Amino acid sequence: MDHDRTWLSELRAALGCSGGLFALMLLVDLANGTLALWRVLCWTAVAVLLLAILCRHG
Repeated sequence: MDHDRTWLSELRAALGCSGGLFALMLLVDLANGTLALWRVLCWTAVAVLLLAILCRHG
């Protein structure tokens, strides 16, 4: 079996990027006073999609 030694560091980087983007989007919405539940759900979907793209296998 061939193990990828950089997988864990790549996962951490992907989590950091998607988490950072999520936090930034929430902070911008909060600063503008436009934060609502439906917007939080949209930003969550964007962050999860980014994480899925960055962590894809293959």
